[in-house]
Amino acid sequence: MVCSNFETIDASNNKLKDISAPHFHSSNALTTFITGNFICTSTLLFKKEWIQKVGNFDTNMKGTEDGDLWFRMLVNGARLEVIHETLVKYRVHAENYSGRFSHMNQFRALANRKQYQLLKEKMLFSSVDDKLFLATAYAKQLTYEVAVDVLNDIPANDIPIAFLVKKRMYSFMSSAMGTKILSRLKKMKLILKS
Repeated sequence: MVCSNFETIDASNNKLKDISAPHFHSSNALTTFITGNFICTSTLLFKKEWIQKVGNFDTNMKGTEDGDLWFRMLVNGARLEVIHETLVKYRVHAENYSGRFSHMNQFRALANRKQYQLLKEKMLFSSVDDKLFLATAYAKQLTYEVAVDVLNDIPANDIPIAFLVKKRMYSFMSSAMGTKILSRLKKMKLILKS
């Protein structure tokens, strides 16, 4: 798989924003991708054998079907390289499905839940540290329910979990998002009240 950076433009071709893929070693592509889909479909090239191996777009994943497919490829061993040049202009307008934030959150939660199930099936990201990473990544994408599901899969007898969760969540505890997930974690008794 090879993708590139891209820029968004408006209906009048005015530049809105440069979107750059993060820099990472190809062995860390899956981990990097879990933190958020940075691949613009228009920039991606891959061998057709991958479709035969992992299936096509899942049309039930409205707005996230591309990220779901890229994730399945990565989980099944695809390598990802990024050309750190802007090679595509992506037009953003009122009819773009991905531009409707409220719909995207709903489908992102569905996509993250599907991701986590596939990781469990493949027995990937199964350590406590891995699960804390996943929970944090999903929380930052506003999919709190999935983050809580991941945390629920950590054995209850893992005493240091309360402190690890606090440490991992500290970077965004003061934000509304951090407050919301910390509240849920307290209700689950995964962290102690401070």
